[in-house]
Amino acid sequence: MSSNTTKYNKPRKKPQLWLALQLHQLPLNCCRQNEQPIHSHCNQAIVVVEKFRVTHLTQGAAKLGITTNMPIATAQALGNITQLESTPQKQQQAINILQDICYRFTPYIETQHSNGHTGLLLEISRCLLLFDGVDSLYNQLTQALNRTPFEYKLAFGHTKHAAWLQTFAQSQQADYSQKILDTLNTLYNSKHSTVNTAERCRAFFIEQLNRNAIHLLHDHPKAIESLDKTGFQTLKDIYNHIETNGLASLSKRLGTDFTEYLAELYDIDQGTKQTSLFKPPARTYQPQEIFCQHIQFDYPIANSEQLRQPMQTLLQQLDDFLRNRQQQIQRLYWHLFDIYQNKDTLVVNGNGLSGQHHTWQQLLELSIIQLENKSLAFEVDILELECQHLQQAQHTSQALAFDGKHNNQGSNAFELTLARLQSRLGEHAIYKVSAHDSHIPEHTNVKIPATANANTQLTPAQHNAWRPSWLLHEPIAIRMHKNTLYWYGQLQLLQGPERIEGHWWDTPTARDYFVAQREDFVRLWVFYDLFLKEWFVQGVF
Repeated sequence: MSSNTTKYNKPRKKPQLWLALQLHQLPLNCCRQNEQPIHSHCNQAIVVVEKFRVTHLTQGAAKLGITTNMPIATAQALGNITQLESTPQKQQQAINILQDICYRFTPYIETQHSNGHTGLLLEISRCLLLFDGVDSLYNQLTQALNRTPFEYKLAFGHTKHAAWLQTFAQSQQADYSQKILDTLNTLYNSKHSTVNTAERCRAFFIEQLNRNAIHLLHDHPKAIESLDKTGFQTLKDIYNHIETNGLASLSKRLGTDFTEYLAELYDIDQGTKQTSLFKPPARTYQPQEIFCQHIQFDYPIANSEQLRQPMQTLLQQLDDFLRNRQQQIQRLYWHLFDIYQNKDTLVVNGNGLSGQHHTWQQLLELSIIQLENKSLAFEVDILELECQHLQQAQHTSQALAFDGKHNNQGSNAFELTLARLQSRLGEHAIYKVSAHDSHIPEHTNVKIPATANANTQLTPAQHNAWRPSWLLHEPIAIRMHKNTLYWYGQLQLLQGPERIEGHWWDTPTARDYFVAQREDFVRLWVFYDLFLKEWFVQGVF
């Protein structure tokens, strides 16, 4: 037996490095005045209001004595202010823009919403080699963020919770000092990593965390109140207690939610005082894909027929793009530019046609129909095809065709016919009628898009009572002369009345309905309005 023993290196634990991006003035930055974004250092008194309370304000508003969470009535009494409403849709668009910017540096991006604060969490340890260290990545990221109108705070941490918490620290500066960046470069240098690298990184960030007061734990107000009464003042007090007594002692008094948060904050196992052995994988961000290609002509095109071939070329590229990604489109946009960059746009409703066989031919036909419906406003220098909001393709089963002839025309026949009609008549010219539960007859059906699912369930009253096959969109007044009703001829009441009432909360309605017969034996559904004291025809049997 050989005396040589094999030495196995202890597996290295790759330390994580999280960078938190807090958008502390996002609702304010998303508002505009004179087409310019608003910043917190603006000297004009501007406030953002949500649920009748001030959520964000400028420096000019702060000088008047206005504070966050102040009732808007109180703020208005303090001086002349500009009041703006919070815009969640614009805020989400801003977050999407920032996610796309951060995706250039790391694919591991998570959105953070915490106690009224919004931001992004980036795991960057796996991307440091690509950007030549922490300081280089940090500088490039801040340069990209500074080109946006959004104010932000950045902070590092060994866990995502630690990084996010550091953005609230009072000592947090807008820019990290070069000394701290150099320290992080040394700690996360993969060329010189050792078994103890992860512990050294963790110890560095825990030291930074422990300097903060417990009041930074905004998401756990009850735990803060209890800790404050017990004499805890800083996070260091909490950490020392955990080191001595473990998390179990805190769990009994403060609950499992808070102790789980502390375990994730410090990266420790709940049952022990040791570093957590297993970490959940970081989430990857999938940016929204768009298709945008263009063709620039050698000479301007004045005839729409000459656009057919370049349209075909771009649609074939789109077809390959959709096939490779198993995606489909709802609509596409043709942008026409002249040499002066004047722009005209054609919108083609794709109606869910996916990247299957002959799709580009179908889309070309629809595009040509749209082009024929209008004349060119100028000579076209650039033709651009753009598709946004791509969706996952919905695959359908088809019968096997052993003779080599695939009969798939039926599946798309209705969709293609519908798309042709919408291209010629307009998207809203084609619709379905769907049943709607209402006591008022003219409200018992509504118009819905032609591709939507219609409700065909009738109410018990509609099943059991006489109802006309043709219901007028709006009731039409009936002329009355010498106690006789006339509507394109004399009417005779055959059956009724049937009392229908409703809409007492809005516009009260009370009607007595009758079945009437005209001189030509056409039967009508008529009613007498008890409020207006007039007769109307509602439908034809």
